[in-house]
Amino acid sequence: MPLSGKFLYIVRKNYNCEPEDLWKNWPNKTIKDQDQSNLWYLVRTETPTEKNLWLSVETLNLPAISGHNLVVRLHDVTEKVTNERDVWLFHSMISHKLRTPFNGILGMIGLIEEKSSELSNPELIDYSKLALESATRYFNSLESILQYINISKVIQSGPGFNLSDLSSLVSALGTDLKIESISVSGHENIKDKNLVLTGDLFEIILLKILENSKKFHPANTPEIEIKVSVADSKSIKIQIRDNGISLSSDQLSRIWAPYYQIDKHLTGEVKGMGLGLSLVSSLVWQVGGTCSAFNQEKGPGMVIELILPVRND
Repeated sequence: MPLSGKFLYIVRKNYNCEPEDLWKNWPNKTIKDQDQSNLWYLVRTETPTEKNLWLSVETLNLPAISGHNLVVRLHDVTEKVTNERDVWLFHSMISHKLRTPFNGILGMIGLIEEKSSELSNPELIDYSKLALESATRYFNSLESILQYINISKVIQSGPGFNLSDLSSLVSALGTDLKIESISVSGHENIKDKNLVLTGDLFEIILLKILENSKKFHPANTPEIEIKVSVADSKSIKIQIRDNGISLSSDQLSRIWAPYYQIDKHLTGEVKGMGLGLSLVSSLVWQVGGTCSAFNQEKGPGMVIELILPVRND
């Protein structure tokens, strides 16, 4: 068995090779970019007894006279990857979860101030109740966000997302993002399944994927189909299909790598695609799931495919 085969045989016993599609060509790299060192990862899944671990993989081809043709260098990048991931997750949750209730607070207080002389006592009471409801929602959202400072603890002990709530979650996200054409199918047969990912984390994953579909659609009006099916006894498959842009094979191979910004190599006009999808991949990989991306077979558009583990309890 060649060295590359021995290496993969050994590491696959304890690690996931990510991004999976990119590892299919290892060590015969086909990426044109010279900065390859931050694209190949070995990821150890978070468990109740072991922490999540990220190792970046670099290779060096040796002269034939050395008797060996490949040196593999592993570097522990767990702290860097998780710190950056946690910062972006925190920012995403603040932006997504706090904007709506805060707008409700400001709106009600502004209305009371503007119309105070014209409002009756019952009307003032009603508007005050609405402001209080928004403030309570804001406070609860803030508490939920603060819990995610320690993501590992939440993943291990938090309740998993129940797929019976998928349709309502997708509908709410579509409304928030102003995506008019979005559908869900296949989830009716697996409503009893609970993801390992918590509801808040799964919501952020879907949010980032849907945001990208809208940002990169030529008219910002994507048609999105979400299909759910059973992958195996321990996981489910979710495909998110849109009719936006298609990517080159080189771009597709990179989009899951942490903090690679694909927009730099695409149009230069839209910021954040790399950051959004790298956040998705880091959360999915941490719980032992996988991410894939490929172009639609007919017409423009992409398919994001997630294999997510489910709870067995």
